[in-house]
Amino acid sequence: MSDALVLLPDAEVIVSSFLRATPEVAAIVGSRVYTALPAGDLTFPLLRVSRIGSLPIASRPLWAEAVDLQVEAYGGPKAVARTLLDTVRAAMAQRLRGRHPAGAVAAVAFRGASYVPDADVPSDTGRPRPRYVATVAVTVHP
Repeated sequence: MSDALVLLPDAEVIVSSFLRATPEVAAIVGSRVYTALPAGDLTFPLLRVSRIGSLPIASRPLWAEAVDLQVEAYGGPKAVARTLLDTVRAAMAQRLRGRHPAGAVAAVAFRGASYVPDADVPSDTGRPRPRYVATVAVTVHP
């Protein structure tokens, strides 16, 4: 029996890398898929993927967990934010399960989506930045 620790993969890394490499998503945002918004001037549209919680699937040993991620699709216009979120959800639902360089994805379950303009990120009009927000549970394991 080995004493080596087996660590759970980072779902943010798996999903953000996957989305950057998805041609349909890259056609909209290029490589602008972040886990934290960078400082300074931002170019839109863009995506942010953030871990907001998790639930271990098995804790002895801790081998898999369902990670709740928040996916934020920022637009130029509202229609671009919606198209971006729809594209992300379709790509994740159809292609995310399986092995990735940072770990494996066993399941993808969407929990909901809402239109929530971001007042902290003003648009060119001075109004809150158009943004759609979705929550998704991604079950990961080594």
